[in-house]
Amino acid sequence: MCLIFLKGLLTLARHLAARMEYHAANNHLFLEAKALAFCGVLFPEFKEATQWRETGLQVLWEQVDKQVCSDGVHAERSALYHRAVTSELLEMVVLLDNNDLPVPKRVINRLDKMIEFDLHITKPDGTIPLLGDSALIDNYARFSGRCEQATLLDRLKLTGSDPDEERVWLLARKGSSPTQHKVAPRLISPPGLLRRGGTSPCAAAKVKQPST
Repeated sequence: MCLIFLKGLLTLARHLAARMEYHAANNHLFLEAKALAFCGVLFPEFKEATQWRETGLQVLWEQVDKQVCSDGVHAERSALYHRAVTSELLEMVVLLDNNDLPVPKRVINRLDKMIEFDLHITKPDGTIPLLGDSALIDNYARFSGRCEQATLLDRLKLTGSDPDEERVWLLARKGSSPTQHKVAPRLISPPGLLRRGGTSPCAAAKVKQPST
């Protein structure tokens, strides 16, 4: 069974390496590059592993520069896509850190802002406003950057419950303990969201953009 799994993974990784969607520089290419790099790091026994890792990371870092705006908002302006790519980038950065592999400082800085945006649009019940092509649930958004940011980025976390299973799997090596993080009001543009300050994720409200 293990051999079948490895053969299947090898086939999929080779297929991905040969067919990444370079023509569609959106969240698809972002996630494909991350997946290829992941295979390269986790399975060094494969002869193409180094090439997968190097190619995947090169494309991923390029897409972070191209797809994530300077304020941390994903270029497709979808709350769901933003949360998905933030979750995937977070997982990639943790894996690299656990394997003593470098991450460009600009990527860490951009991830920090991506997490901050996720934090500011999150409602008290943990849901997000359905901006753009969004839904409440998506399989790609497995890890919550706003919960994990303290351990990874050495910042205070939001008040929360005991770590859930996903957080333990992601950050067990470093540990995790919920603490309180005060959030100042912030205007995020576009699409023009005001998040009220407080010690828990407050509801985001649409505000009218000032005319220019």
